[in-house]
Amino acid sequence: MFELVKINDSLISGFYDIRTNYPHRLEDFFKSLENDQFKARAWIADEFNRCVKDKKTRSANIIGSGFAFYDDLLIRTMNLDLITYYEYDPEVIQVNWKLFKHLRHKIIIDQQCMDIIHDRKFIRLAADVVINLSCECMFDSKILVHKAWDKDTIFCMLGSNSFKKGNINVHSNIDEFIESTALKDILYSGELRLRDEMKYLVIGKK
Repeated sequence: MFELVKINDSLISGFYDIRTNYPHRLEDFFKSLENDQFKARAWIADEFNRCVKDKKTRSANIIGSGFAFYDDLLIRTMNLDLITYYEYDPEVIQVNWKLFKHLRHKIIIDQQCMDIIHDRKFIRLAADVVINLSCECMFDSKILVHKAWDKDTIFCMLGSNSFKKGNINVHSNIDEFIESTALKDILYSGELRLRDEMKYLVIGKK
């Protein structure tokens, strides 16, 4: 029960920050809390655990998460620690710091505001897992996977969707998306229908 109180406090802190300092982002914030967002995170975490049987603690680089309240599910289910978030939006970084309040006393979370392509010499290269669930908003994943991280990265979790409006890198099916990742060892690939869009997920190794 006490843990739920702390989680709720984090959400309230994030909401208060949005309402006070970034009211123009309220719609984006509320969309990040929709049930479909939770379903997608649960699906992703479950598929990772099916692919990777051991429960060892893993470090992670997480790219372009947006408002990340539901990342709590990924972090707990996948047993992540020593996490670095790479986000280009400084407002998202400020709000997420409040949303992570209940986690920060347990695990190490860092946030970096940068363009991970142009500023890749400044990123933390070594991590057990690289997670990018917003590939539709970025260059082809092969650029991120093969240029931004070194060979010590063990797993890559890459997600995208079929929603075209406002996105620059949309794929019409899972096979197209797999090809765009250039991953050599695919552990899982699949789709999840959520209302008017299809979510794609690929888990693999470089």
